[in-house]
Amino acid sequence: MHCLQMDVSDKESISNAIKYIDQAEGKLDILVNNAGIIGTPLDVLKGRDSPKDAKIGETAFTQDTFEDWGRVFRTNTAAPYFVTMGFVSLLEKGARARNGTSSVINISSVAATVKLSLVLLPREQSGRQPPHSTLRYAIRSAKHSYPRQHYFPGIFLSEVTAAAGLDINQLGSQPAPGIFNPAPLLRIGRPSEIGTAATFLASDSGEFVNGQNLGIDGGITLVNP
Repeated sequence: MHCLQMDVSDKESISNAIKYIDQAEGKLDILVNNAGIIGTPLDVLKGRDSPKDAKIGETAFTQDTFEDWGRVFRTNTAAPYFVTMGFVSLLEKGARARNGTSSVINISSVAATVKLSLVLLPREQSGRQPPHSTLRYAIRSAKHSYPRQHYFPGIFLSEVTAAAGLDINQLGSQPAPGIFNPAPLLRIGRPSEIGTAATFLASDSGEFVNGQNLGIDGGITLVNP
């Protein structure tokens, strides 16, 4: 087992990681693009500390920045592309070594699939592109023995949800008027549920799954437009 730190938004850092894996293993069997950030949630959209009669458009224009949006899109949208393209050669070597396929798994967010805003606007917009990229490259990548899958986790406890300042246990069990309806299971996801999904997709049993966008969300998309 090898542990190394990589900044997915920096090409030099990605290149160093590629060289390290190449020298240590000479191949790569599984690549999971899981890094993501949310940007700065707007209090006015959450109904917190917003001035009376505040206008959402004017407040968002004032509080949001191009730098913040750029940072989110750099990490959530551009990084999976550069990381995957950088590791393609090692993924192909991994597939040949297994006499089968290697695997690329992109993990986004259910926020990218629903039309209601979760007050994390940069995160929601940046999450919509990776699924399209997954589908766009699925045929080509499968020919080179590294099929692509994509899945959308629902509400799970994570660094991202904690940084959003949202009570996810409440969101998982109670309606948030104008924001979100809870999943029919009325709870948040468990770590084992998101981990098991990735394990299946990366296993021999998941080898024939390619170009699919899977929702691991407890049914949130069934009750939110």
